[in-house]
Amino acid sequence: MFFKYLQSLFLELRFAISFLTLLPVSPKAKLDEKIISDSLAFFPFAALFFSLLSAGFIYLNTFIDNQLVLAFLIISSHALLSGGLHLDAVMDSHDGLACSDRARDEIVRVMKDSRAGAFAVIALFFTLSAQLIFISQADYSSSLYLYLLILVPVLSRIFMVLELVFFVNPKKLDVKSSLLTFVQVSKFKALILGSLVILALVYFYPHTKICILVFVFIALVFSILFYRFLNYKLKGQNGDSIGCGLVVNEVFMYLLIFVFSNLS
Repeated sequence: MFFKYLQSLFLELRFAISFLTLLPVSPKAKLDEKIISDSLAFFPFAALFFSLLSAGFIYLNTFIDNQLVLAFLIISSHALLSGGLHLDAVMDSHDGLACSDRARDEIVRVMKDSRAGAFAVIALFFTLSAQLIFISQADYSSSLYLYLLILVPVLSRIFMVLELVFFVNPKKLDVKSSLLTFVQVSKFKALILGSLVILALVYFYPHTKICILVFVFIALVFSILFYRFLNYKLKGQNGDSIGCGLVVNEVFMYLLIFVFSNLS
């Protein structure tokens, strides 16, 4: 029984990694819906691959010593690893925001349209530009800000999980929504695993930990407010708005690092 449970956890982890990245680890066999839904709890662990990329490029930058190159490598590698999934969500969501005064069905139709509107292109440009500027212009003389830079991908996905677990009502989702399966996740498992990841990351930082906790708190409050904004303007949530929230949360955290590092 215990071995079967461990096998189930391993399948959930593999599905989470394959869903968030292009890594070829997806289980071959057809998975039970329960495994797919509970894989949401492992999204923070899948996000560690993005953090490892950031850490690797930070180490490489000790030889290159060019923060603009560092920012470009982090942004482009994250986009490649995810297959541009969430950047596409940013574009679709802003197309939806451009017609947010219409009925929900019309907003969803616009968001699902494969053609990118002007607002989508503008949103993508500003999103990538903001990431490039905030990462490249931060002051990394303190190891704290490099560590926070590594944490950003994990935190953004933890906040995404919290949104799906505690704020998205499955009864208000569209019948064909890709979120319907994920919102059935065990709330206890998602909360415990997400909390363990945060506590572990805070614990392993060798210096003052209160700064990390303050950073996480500010970013969490912003995440909740921004997801509420998207929910209000788009008259509900879907996969695109959740992905858009993830990217905007990352931009905000890069902004926090930029502001705090240059003020300290």
